[in-house]
Amino acid sequence: DYYERETPRISARQEKLLKDVLYALFEERGYFRGSPTAPPPTFSEVVERLERVEETPEVKTALLNKLVDFCRGTKGRIFNGPSNVSYDDLSSGLVVIDLTRLTWDERLARLLVFVILKLIYTAAKAAGPTEGFRHLIVIEEAPSIIAARSPVVSILLSMMREMRKYGEGFILVARS
Repeated sequence: DYYERETPRISARQEKLLKDVLYALFEERGYFRGSPTAPPPTFSEVVERLERVEETPEVKTALLNKLVDFCRGTKGRIFNGPSNVSYDDLSSGLVVIDLTRLTWDERLARLLVFVILKLIYTAAKAAGPTEGFRHLIVIEEAPSIIAARSPVVSILLSMMREMRKYGEGFILVARS
């Protein structure tokens, strides 16, 4: 994933620790029994659980330092809470998602665009293929979101090709 390529990776030990914590949190909420009893965990809940886990300080602290960034500030407001946006919200009419306040952090803007596209992709796929047209996605200032050197381009193109069969269309806008 593009964000991972632009951000230092976590070690294998940190990855296992994070997977164990996530698995436990999702298990407690009933996701593996097919009947979730609560929304998915927030970054803050993951951080709180990690703080209680027995692990060497170097491993735990390094992982916590990477995750706590998503608990506060702009990233926290975006990613640290239950989603209040559904596919129905995004596809029921004209919806504008203004990312101009994120111009200071292109990586965050790209991440947010792909979170939204993943939501749309998952819902469109669940709705099934169609011969017709369901929805149009316009990505304005596309060059700043989809940097030519970024692996985002291949991910987006793949996603766009597949989403066409689900009735999704795309317009990429570049102003000069």
